[in-house]
Amino acid sequence: MQQHYKNKKLCFFSRVNDYDYDFLFYGKRVDVKTKDRTVAPLPNFGCDIPNHQRHQAVDFYFFVSLLRVGETFTKGFLLGYISKAQFFERATFYVAGETDKSCAFQYRIDTWNLKINDLQKINP
Repeated sequence: MQQHYKNKKLCFFSRVNDYDYDFLFYGKRVDVKTKDRTVAPLPNFGCDIPNHQRHQAVDFYFFVSLLRVGETFTKGFLLGYISKAQFFERATFYVAGETDKSCAFQYRIDTWNLKINDLQKINP
């Protein structure tokens, strides 16, 4: 069945029950990082990975934002993707208590941050 979909140039993925990643995409381990927002994401907004998750066995990160109005999620945004290696080469590390001056956000835990405009775009 997998070969059938590959021949049709459709993507193939499988969900897994694993702590390190959310699904396999053509054999690559992908972890989806989701952020709850009250405004639509802009290119200079951040995509975060807590430092304690750096050790996870993952090949790629996909970043998603969910727009919340009150208690209801009204819209989702597929922001982009990046390999784990590229993420940590390009990201800025913030120590707990440090503030990202570009948005005045103070981190509560040690965190790696990369701006949305530094991600690879997802082409339909």
